[in-house]
Amino acid sequence: MSLRDVRARIKKMQDFSNGVKRIPVPASDIREKVQAYVQDLTRPIIGGIGTGEAFTIQWPTGLPALMASLQPDLLVTV
Repeated sequence: MSLRDVRARIKKMQDFSNGVKRIPVPASDIREKVQAYVQDLTRPIIGGIGTGEAFTIQWPTGLPALMASLQPDLLVTV
């Protein structure tokens, strides 16, 4: 193995190390944040509560809302 090979290998390892250092580390409360987000997926949007407005309720639709309603723990599990 030549000196050039060793230097190239060191450079490659340094680049890899720098890349790993740039990977964001999840916050310590990530589970709680995900749980809150999943709970919000099931909440309806209520409108028309002002004077003269028509009262409306929009229920969440789509697969994420359905999964959050049926199996929220499954969505939170990492």
